[in-house]
Amino acid sequence: MDNEVAMSSAPRLYPSPGQITARSAGIEGQVVTVSPLIRGSVDRVLVVENQLVGKGALLVELDHGEIDRTIAVSSAQFDAASLGSVAGQAPGRAGGPEDAAVPSESVRRSRARNRYLLARLWRLNADVVAPVDGRVIGIEARPRELVGIAQPLVTLLQSDELWIVASFDRGALERIRAGQRASVHAAGAVFTARVDSIAPADGQALLEFVESAVEPGAVLRPGAPAAVTVDTRGPRAGKPTARAT
Repeated sequence: MDNEVAMSSAPRLYPSPGQITARSAGIEGQVVTVSPLIRGSVDRVLVVENQLVGKGALLVELDHGEIDRTIAVSSAQFDAASLGSVAGQAPGRAGGPEDAAVPSESVRRSRARNRYLLARLWRLNADVVAPVDGRVIGIEARPRELVGIAQPLVTLLQSDELWIVASFDRGALERIRAGQRASVHAAGAVFTARVDSIAPADGQALLEFVESAVEPGAVLRPGAPAAVTVDTRGPRAGKPTARAT
């Protein structure tokens, strides 16, 4: 959504002297879409929206009943082939029929091993895990739903980190400095932010949220419109919001 258009849905601010209102602004963040590596039926969804998760956390589990049976069968076949290979290596006369059986036993053992390893890989891929730390901001998976490879199942906000990109008139931008405090109105709530950096060529400033009682990631989403007012008079803002670890 274009931020110029999005501002029409953000609250109108009427700044006091010394305050500068952005011409347009929007919430930004790194979004990660998590998808399965195999086709299957969703067995369990183990997260809820707004939940914080660590890298490697189990998000969705695909049904693996058939895979488990394949693992059991292929494991038994591999064990049997291994035992047959050991028996085939018993001492015998050179050039006898035992020697001709050795290659076929070796092939049988190799195929059984490959089937077992492939089944184990399928089992690992039945667990859809978080590739990064972050916050769950979208769940598309539903129990008993058939899903395909690369189909989006869960959406994460990486590191639970959001920032604001605001555009200002050229003259106003010249009065903005890093560290200045700002108020951000978005999604019906008000947050405190600080100016992090300025891009004069683009007429934009990047702002980061500072610590507050309400976590921005719990109510805001990347792409949401915002109204931003920078206070060029008062003290500089405090610490930015802590990042997820």
